[in-house]
Amino acid sequence: MNRVYFHQKSDNFNNTDNLVLELFQSDSSYNTVSFYKQQINNFLPWKFNENTIDIIYVPVFLESNNYLNYTGVEFALHWYFYLSQQNRAFSIVLLGVETQLAFFKHCKYGNFLKSPNVHYIDYNYSVIKNAETKIIPKLCTSEEYIKAIKEIQIKRPSSYRTHHSIANEWAIYRWANAIDANDSDIENIISNVKQQLYFAYLRTIYPVSQINKLSERQLKIESKTKPKVLYIDDEADKGWYKILYKILNDINSFEFDYLGNELKMKTKDEIIEFSISKVANMGADIVILDFRLHESDFDNKLDDVTGLKILLKIKELNPGIQVIIFSATNKIWNLLELQKAGADGFILKESPEKSIDGNFTQNSLEKLITELSVCLKMCPLKSIYERISKVRSNVTFNSELEKLISQKLETGFLLINQSRIENQDYYINHAYLELFQVIEAFLYEVFEEDQNAYVKLNDGKTICVQQVFSNKISKAITFTRNNKYEMYKNESEIKNNRIPRLDTNFKVSSVLIFKYGNTNSSERKWTDIYTLRNGKAAHFDKEKIEDLITFDEIIQLCDFLIYFTDIKNENGANFNKGLKEKSLNEIIDLAVITNPNFKKDDRINKK
Repeated sequence: MNRVYFHQKSDNFNNTDNLVLELFQSDSSYNTVSFYKQQINNFLPWKFNENTIDIIYVPVFLESNNYLNYTGVEFALHWYFYLSQQNRAFSIVLLGVETQLAFFKHCKYGNFLKSPNVHYIDYNYSVIKNAETKIIPKLCTSEEYIKAIKEIQIKRPSSYRTHHSIANEWAIYRWANAIDANDSDIENIISNVKQQLYFAYLRTIYPVSQINKLSERQLKIESKTKPKVLYIDDEADKGWYKILYKILNDINSFEFDYLGNELKMKTKDEIIEFSISKVANMGADIVILDFRLHESDFDNKLDDVTGLKILLKIKELNPGIQVIIFSATNKIWNLLELQKAGADGFILKESPEKSIDGNFTQNSLEKLITELSVCLKMCPLKSIYERISKVRSNVTFNSELEKLISQKLETGFLLINQSRIENQDYYINHAYLELFQVIEAFLYEVFEEDQNAYVKLNDGKTICVQQVFSNKISKAITFTRNNKYEMYKNESEIKNNRIPRLDTNFKVSSVLIFKYGNTNSSERKWTDIYTLRNGKAAHFDKEKIEDLITFDEIIQLCDFLIYFTDIKNENGANFNKGLKEKSLNEIIDLAVITNPNFKKDDRINKK
């Protein structure tokens, strides 16, 4: 039977302490371990190199000058929590100088005595020796131990205001171990988790699984670009910054920055303003955002929580900025409200009760990589929104047109965003068609058509690009073999007395050439855009990847819209190269030539 007696030495030993220590040291049936107060952590289970202890003897007080300190009970609890998980018989013997009744009254851990295999006897060597045969370790089930340990009612330390703080440090401990991240802040967290009684208690009632290690390959994010990622968390400096820096910067070479301790002394409004300023100045593409960033957030209603307000402000700044909520909250109504506010992803900080699942830590890290990968795919939304905003600002001279175009732009952006929410990539094709309609709407401002057709200039003048006379149509531009319009005049006969409708390509090409001074219609990829609109954008098979519009193609269209809707781009290079409109007499002369029955003099007289 391996009996271990733990004794904390003091520089001010009294005679009783010396006598008891000497008696135990001289008794070969006891393994006596003595230490000074500053050494106590070295003799906690996770550091003490002894795996075959059967019975532990611990004075309820470890400081001889303070009999109501009960530090020995906390020391014994550490050992009890540890041994209860070893699936073997053991006993804990508390050595006290007061009665059991007094111990129950004075010690906050009094219920410890009700636990299986826990004994309380007088701190007297003779009494201890006489009780040896009565103390027989028994094997209990883990369920019996856990039930008893819960009755002890270990309280959360006062330094941790909420369970959120506990979950935060616990998650840092687990994640740092899983990816081998380390710095002084993480070392402090690991030390806390291993040494603090409350964490030992949690590890016991929620039996913790081993931590699966993740390789750099598992943490790699496929990306052709290097996004700017901002992490906002008032507890970032506790270790989260180092963990995320390793994943995002060391492994994936993303640009990474964070806000942490600088948030702690600020009011809620200051935190919100400071965070939004950082998002804007950094040009963040992805924001990883803690839910609760101010002490009052633990007492306030959801709609007043700082993280939610920052989320709303970010989406107001640019709804294309991707925001991942990173928090200990798992309340479904919180998550639904955050999603409604525009959150693009959620990562749950791991609390002790979650660690029962052997794969939870690994799954959480893999979910982070997945969420980042999805957000990375959607990052072009940010630049698309910036481009859409420029288009909207171009069209401010006609209220009805502005309203129509704004509606088209908003619908197009919503369709793109909805493609992620519903995981339907073909929505982007619909968005392309919606944005293309902005071009068609804007033509009402810069192109005029009846039988003849005109490009409208900013000063109210027009340039004729199509003229109809007699049975002929004259056009100022010609569609060439290069699939673009160029400034070659052409004439054609009207067939079946029907004037063909001018299509969008002709109208836009005319504006590009005569209003904006370009040599042909291929400016700003217009030929590609028009071909794309009439091809896969409108006629696609949603099951075929090659039929789906890409973000690059949306951006190409938006860049064209910025140019086309900005009438300040007007250039006079081709103002005088349109069709010269024929006078009335010229039209009549042509009519006489083409129609012998037409009498010129009669026609003039009638006029």
